[in-house]
Amino acid sequence: MDYFEINRISNSDLSRFKSEIILGEKYKRPEKATNFGRVFHALLLEPHLPIETYTGVNHTLINRLVEKVKQDTFCRRYLANGAKEGLVLFTDPTTQAKCKAKLDVKFEDTHSHSKTILDFKTTYARDYATFVGSLTGYDYDRQAAFYTDSIDAQRFIFIGVQKVKPYDLFYFEANKAFGFLEYGRKKYKALLKKYVAHYNLSANNYYKHSA
Repeated sequence: MDYFEINRISNSDLSRFKSEIILGEKYKRPEKATNFGRVFHALLLEPHLPIETYTGVNHTLINRLVEKVKQDTFCRRYLANGAKEGLVLFTDPTTQAKCKAKLDVKFEDTHSHSKTILDFKTTYARDYATFVGSLTGYDYDRQAAFYTDSIDAQRFIFIGVQKVKPYDLFYFEANKAFGFLEYGRKKYKALLKKYVAHYNLSANNYYKHSA
Protein backbone atom coordinates (compact mmCIF):
# COMPACT_ATOMS: atom_id res chain seq x y z
CA MET A 1 0.00 0.00 0.00
CA ASP A 2 1.15 3.53 -0.75
CA TYR A 3 2.46 5.37 2.32
CA PHE A 4 0.02 8.25 1.86
CA GLU A 5 -2.95 5.86 1.76
CA ILE A 6 -2.18 4.35 5.15
CA ASN A 7 -4.78 5.69 7.55
CA ARG A 8 -2.47 6.76 10.38
CA ILE A 9 -1.10 10.04 11.71
CA SER A 10 2.19 11.28 10.28
CA ASN A 11 4.44 14.15 11.26
CA SER A 12 3.21 15.97 8.15
CA ASP A 13 -0.37 15.58 9.39
CA LEU A 14 0.68 17.31 12.60
CA SER A 15 2.20 20.15 10.56
CA ARG A 16 -1.01 20.58 8.63
CA PHE A 17 -3.06 20.44 11.84
CA LYS A 18 -0.85 23.07 13.49
CA SER A 19 -1.15 25.39 10.51
CA GLU A 20 -4.84 25.05 9.66
CA ILE A 21 -6.51 24.28 12.97
CA ILE A 22 -4.31 25.90 15.60
CA LEU A 23 -2.95 28.88 13.67
CA GLY A 24 -5.88 29.23 11.26
CA GLU A 25 -3.61 29.47 8.23
CA LYS A 26 -3.76 27.67 4.91
CA TYR A 27 -1.24 24.85 4.91
CA LYS A 28 0.93 24.98 1.84
CA ARG A 29 4.40 23.63 1.33
CA PRO A 30 6.70 25.68 -0.90
CA GLU A 31 6.16 23.84 -4.18
CA LYS A 32 9.58 24.40 -5.75
CA ALA A 33 11.55 23.35 -2.66
CA THR A 34 9.24 20.40 -2.02
CA ASN A 35 9.57 19.08 -5.57
CA PHE A 36 13.34 19.52 -5.45
CA GLY A 37 13.49 17.50 -2.25
CA ARG A 38 11.26 14.77 -3.65
CA VAL A 39 13.45 14.25 -6.71
CA PHE A 40 16.64 14.38 -4.63
CA HIS A 41 15.35 11.76 -2.17
CA ALA A 42 14.06 9.55 -4.98
CA LEU A 43 17.39 9.57 -6.84
CA LEU A 44 19.40 9.02 -3.67
CA LEU A 45 17.25 6.47 -1.89
CA GLU A 46 15.11 4.75 -4.54
CA PRO A 47 16.93 5.11 -7.87
CA HIS A 48 15.47 1.79 -9.06
CA LEU A 49 11.99 3.32 -9.17
CA PRO A 50 10.65 5.69 -11.84
CA ILE A 51 11.62 9.28 -11.03
CA GLU A 52 8.81 11.81 -11.30
CA THR A 53 9.78 15.02 -13.08
CA TYR A 54 8.62 18.50 -12.12
CA THR A 55 8.73 21.74 -14.05
CA GLY A 56 11.33 24.16 -12.75
CA VAL A 57 13.41 21.57 -10.88
CA ASN A 58 17.15 21.70 -11.57
CA HIS A 59 17.91 18.03 -12.25
CA THR A 60 21.57 18.79 -13.06
CA LEU A 61 22.04 20.24 -9.59
CA ILE A 62 20.19 17.36 -7.97
CA ASN A 63 22.44 14.82 -9.69
CA ARG A 64 25.49 16.76 -8.45
CA LEU A 65 24.19 16.67 -4.86
CA VAL A 66 23.32 12.98 -5.02
CA GLU A 67 26.83 12.17 -6.22
CA LYS A 68 28.29 14.37 -3.45
CA VAL A 69 26.42 12.31 -0.84
CA LYS A 70 27.36 9.00 -2.44
CA GLN A 71 31.04 9.96 -2.42
CA ASP A 72 31.01 10.76 1.29
CA THR A 73 32.48 7.90 3.32
CA PHE A 74 30.10 8.30 6.26
CA CYS A 75 26.95 8.49 4.12
CA ARG A 76 28.08 5.71 1.81
CA ARG A 77 28.40 3.31 4.74
CA TYR A 78 24.84 3.90 5.94
CA LEU A 79 23.34 3.97 2.45
CA ALA A 80 24.98 0.62 1.68
CA ASN A 81 24.00 -1.12 4.91
CA GLY A 82 20.80 0.58 6.07
CA ALA A 83 17.14 0.20 5.14
CA LYS A 84 16.09 3.08 2.88
CA GLU A 85 12.65 4.76 2.84
CA GLY A 86 11.48 2.32 5.49
CA LEU A 87 7.86 2.44 6.62
CA VAL A 88 7.26 2.35 10.38
CA LEU A 89 3.85 1.89 12.02
CA PHE A 90 3.70 2.60 15.74
CA THR A 91 1.38 3.57 18.57
CA ASP A 92 1.96 6.64 20.71
CA PRO A 93 1.91 5.35 24.30
CA THR A 94 0.38 8.52 25.75
CA THR A 95 -2.63 8.95 23.47
CA GLN A 96 -2.70 5.46 21.92
CA ALA A 97 -2.91 7.22 18.55
CA LYS A 98 -1.88 5.10 15.56
CA CYS A 99 1.03 6.80 13.82
CA LYS A 100 3.31 6.25 10.85
CA ALA A 101 6.70 7.41 9.67
CA LYS A 102 8.86 6.97 6.61
CA LEU A 103 12.56 7.03 7.47
CA ASP A 104 15.20 8.05 4.93
CA VAL A 105 17.74 5.55 6.27
CA LYS A 106 17.47 3.21 9.26
CA PHE A 107 20.54 1.30 10.37
CA GLU A 108 20.70 -1.30 13.14
CA ASP A 109 24.08 -2.40 14.49
CA THR A 110 24.32 -6.18 14.35
CA HIS A 111 26.28 -6.38 17.61
CA SER A 112 24.77 -3.75 19.92
CA HIS A 113 21.38 -3.65 18.14
CA SER A 114 21.42 0.13 18.53
CA LYS A 115 19.44 1.97 15.88
CA THR A 116 20.50 5.02 13.87
CA ILE A 117 18.33 7.20 11.63
CA LEU A 118 19.74 9.41 8.88
CA ASP A 119 17.59 12.19 7.46
CA PHE A 120 18.71 14.21 4.45
CA LYS A 121 17.81 17.89 4.08
CA THR A 122 18.79 20.02 1.10
CA THR A 123 19.56 23.55 2.22
CA TYR A 124 20.55 27.02 1.06
CA ALA A 125 22.46 27.56 4.33
CA ARG A 126 25.92 28.98 3.68
CA ASP A 127 27.42 27.64 6.91
CA TYR A 128 26.88 25.03 9.61
CA ALA A 129 25.52 27.47 12.21
CA THR A 130 22.82 28.70 9.81
CA PHE A 131 21.83 25.14 8.95
CA VAL A 132 21.54 24.13 12.61
CA GLY A 133 19.59 27.29 13.40
CA SER A 134 17.06 26.47 10.69
CA LEU A 135 16.21 23.05 12.12
CA THR A 136 13.97 24.26 14.95
CA GLY A 137 12.46 26.95 12.73
CA TYR A 138 11.20 24.29 10.36
CA ASP A 139 10.06 22.06 13.25
CA TYR A 140 12.67 19.47 12.34
CA ASP A 141 13.29 18.96 16.06
CA ARG A 142 9.70 17.70 16.23
CA GLN A 143 10.26 15.44 13.23
CA ALA A 144 13.47 14.05 14.75
CA ALA A 145 11.75 13.22 18.04
CA PHE A 146 8.72 11.70 16.27
CA TYR A 147 10.95 9.48 14.11
CA THR A 148 13.29 8.60 16.97
CA ASP A 149 10.39 7.42 19.11
CA SER A 150 8.89 5.44 16.23
CA ILE A 151 11.67 2.84 16.47
CA ASP A 152 13.27 3.79 19.80
CA ALA A 153 16.44 4.89 18.00
CA GLN A 154 19.61 5.79 19.87
CA ARG A 155 20.97 8.16 17.20
CA PHE A 156 19.33 10.62 14.83
CA ILE A 157 21.58 12.41 12.36
CA PHE A 158 20.55 15.18 9.99
CA ILE A 159 22.64 15.43 6.84
CA GLY A 160 22.38 18.91 5.39
CA VAL A 161 23.23 19.04 1.68
CA GLN A 162 24.09 22.50 0.38
CA LYS A 163 22.26 23.58 -2.78
CA VAL A 164 24.83 26.32 -3.28
CA LYS A 165 28.60 26.27 -3.67
CA PRO A 166 30.72 24.69 -2.30
CA TYR A 167 27.98 22.00 -2.00
CA ASP A 168 29.23 20.82 1.38
CA LEU A 169 27.55 18.38 3.76
CA PHE A 170 26.59 19.35 7.30
CA TYR A 171 26.23 16.71 10.02
CA PHE A 172 24.02 17.34 13.03
CA GLU A 173 23.56 14.56 15.58
CA ALA A 174 20.26 15.49 17.18
CA ASN A 175 20.55 13.09 20.11
CA LYS A 176 23.76 14.79 21.26
CA ALA A 177 22.41 18.34 21.13
CA PHE A 178 21.24 19.42 24.57
CA GLY A 179 17.45 19.66 24.74
CA PHE A 180 16.91 19.28 20.99
CA LEU A 181 14.98 16.01 20.99
CA GLU A 182 13.34 16.77 24.32
CA TYR A 183 11.91 20.02 22.99
CA GLY A 184 10.83 18.35 19.76
CA ARG A 185 9.15 15.60 21.74
CA LYS A 186 7.16 18.12 23.77
CA LYS A 187 6.04 19.75 20.53
CA TYR A 188 4.81 16.58 18.85
CA LYS A 189 3.22 15.17 22.02
CA ALA A 190 1.26 18.39 22.55
CA LEU A 191 0.12 18.48 18.92
CA LEU A 192 -0.84 14.81 18.93
CA LYS A 193 -2.92 15.26 22.08
CA LYS A 194 -4.75 18.23 20.53
CA TYR A 195 -5.19 16.32 17.26
CA VAL A 196 -6.85 13.40 19.04
CA ALA A 197 -9.10 15.73 21.06
CA HIS A 198 -10.04 17.88 18.06
CA TYR A 199 -11.16 14.94 15.95
CA ASN A 200 -12.69 13.20 18.96
CA LEU A 201 -10.77 10.00 18.44
CA SER A 202 -11.77 7.32 20.92
CA ALA A 203 -9.95 4.30 22.29
CA ASN A 204 -11.51 2.19 19.55
CA ASN A 205 -11.15 4.78 16.83
CA TYR A 206 -7.55 5.96 16.70
CA TYR A 207 -6.92 6.71 13.06
CA LYS A 208 -5.96 9.60 10.85
CA HIS A 209 -8.80 12.04 10.33
CA SER A 210 -9.82 12.32 6.70
CA ALA A 211 -11.40 15.64 5.81
